[in-house]
Amino acid sequence: MIIGVDIDDTLSHFVEPNIQTALKYINENNLNCKMINNKAYYFAEMFDWSREDCNKFWTQESDNMIATAPVRENASDVIKRMRNNGHKVIIITARSKEFHTNPYQISVDWLKKNDIPYDELLIGYKNKANICLEKKVDLFIDDSPQVLREIKEKGIDTLLMKNFHNDFVTDLRLVSNWSDIEDYIKNNF
Repeated sequence: MIIGVDIDDTLSHFVEPNIQTALKYINENNLNCKMINNKAYYFAEMFDWSREDCNKFWTQESDNMIATAPVRENASDVIKRMRNNGHKVIIITARSKEFHTNPYQISVDWLKKNDIPYDELLIGYKNKANICLEKKVDLFIDDSPQVLREIKEKGIDTLLMKNFHNDFVTDLRLVSNWSDIEDYIKNNF
């Protein structure tokens, strides 16, 4: 089986730990804005700042936020067991040069630092549904309901990694952690 996996807020904890980074940036740059939606997935929607200020924040802070994002509990062990059981793991991320100095290398470094094995790493895919079809992915794991709905429409099985910004979703299979993912794979594939 081929398993596709997102990085941010799927293998890692990304948005929630970095809310403080955004608040610090807003304070240090004397931006006249505040948090308006604490359930938003994108920082652009979380704060009432301009698109320009948000883009400056991303350009300045994103590489460090990615490099220091904590890994999710059991992610490494579960992926190692999946690969030992003959499953192929393809990591597919939307990270791109638009906001990251070197999205491929920073991803490789983070995966290595957190002992996450994989068979292939694909960077810069905002449309993950098409690449999942091309790579013949059987199951895709992500934290974005929108991304997973597009993938599900292509007939690919999906799991939604629970986060503060998606715990209200009812039309997708929600998992709370990597142990839940491992159980799902054992029972369904």
